[in-house]
Amino acid sequence: MKSLITTSLASMFMLAAVEGHALTVNNDYSVSTQGVTFTYDETGDEFSIGSGSLTLSHSDSVDAGIDWSVGSGPFNGTVSYDYTSDEESVIGLETSVGVWGGTTLTPSTSWNIQDSQVDASVDFGYSMMGLDSTYTLNWDVTDMELSGTSAEVGYTINFGSLAVTPNLTVPFDSDWERGDTSVGISVAVSFGAPGA
Repeated sequence: MKSLITTSLASMFMLAAVEGHALTVNNDYSVSTQGVTFTYDETGDEFSIGSGSLTLSHSDSVDAGIDWSVGSGPFNGTVSYDYTSDEESVIGLETSVGVWGGTTLTPSTSWNIQDSQVDASVDFGYSMMGLDSTYTLNWDVTDMELSGTSAEVGYTINFGSLAVTPNLTVPFDSDWERGDTSVGISVAVSFGAPGA
C-alpha cells in the first residue's frame, strides 16, 4: 500500500512538471522542543513561534500576527489578529471539525477592518496512512463571488523524531484557470515533550 501511495505521489509530481505549467518551490521547516515550536515557511518568508495555544508570527505581508487556539477532540477553533505590512488590521476565525474517519472540514473567515473586506474559505481534508489531501474553496464574501480554489496532496514519511512530507499544490483562479503549481518538502523535527 505504501509503495502504491509513493508511486502515485511521484506520478503527480512528474505530471505537473511535464504539462507545461510553471513550477514554484516552497519548503517549510519546523522544530519542536519542550513544548515550543519554531516554524519557517519559504512562502512569504513566514516565521512563527508557538507554545500551547498561542502562536506569534511575522512574514513579508504581516508585521505581527497572533493566533489563539481553543478546543480539543473533534472540534477546534482559532482566533487570529494580523497587523499587515500595509498598516491594516485583519481579524480571523477558523474552526476544524472531524466529520468521519480521516475526513475534516475546516471553514475560516477573515475581516480586513480598514478595507471592510471579508473573505472566507472551506478546506475539505482527508488523511489515510500518511497520505494527506486537501481541497480548498476561497470565497470573496464582500463581492459574493468565488475567488479561487486549490488542491493539495502530500505523503508523510517518518524517521523516528523526523517527519518529511513531499507535497504538491495546484491552484485555480475564479475563472478556473490553473495557476503555477507549487511543490515542496515539509520537514518537522521533534526533540521531546516537556518534562522529558
